[in-house]
Amino acid sequence: MKVPPNTYHYNDVNLFKRKDIIALWHLPTSVAVNNRAGLVCLPSAPRPEDLETIEVAGWGQVCIDCGSSAILKTATMHLLDVDSCQSGWIPSYPFALTEKILCTTNATGQVYFGDSGGFGGWRRDDGRYEQLGVVSFGSETPLDPERPVVFTRVYDYLTWIYQTMLSSKP
Repeated sequence: MKVPPNTYHYNDVNLFKRKDIIALWHLPTSVAVNNRAGLVCLPSAPRPEDLETIEVAGWGQVCIDCGSSAILKTATMHLLDVDSCQSGWIPSYPFALTEKILCTTNATGQVYFGDSGGFGGWRRDDGRYEQLGVVSFGSETPLDPERPVVFTRVYDYLTWIYQTMLSSKP
């Protein structure tokens, strides 16, 4: 996969251990806000305490051996605690998951290969969306929906995000 220019990776990224997987792109031009592209807010807390589900969105594959979805797919998914998430990945994922994640069930098979980098968040009372997580990894095929979906928790990287945004201005 070719990395686009002006891509900023978190300095401790470890793809093998699937740790600290987060990046930012500095786009060369502005993006028009319309019915296909919108704004999301950065989180002010790790997650609201009473939040039980998050909304996810992505263009991942909808079947084996087919390309990405032509339309944005969305779903509502139930949050899991880190221990439940970890047990859903043992023994195929022997590395310990950290507290820097959000994790959801995937019982409906809604998130899979190609959704990495996608939205995981909620709609606030003011109608705005808040991005709590970025899809990190999950089942590689829609035939394995029992695997939890792991999100990089955005809140834990806010300092890095703000510093990167300030230092990368043209």
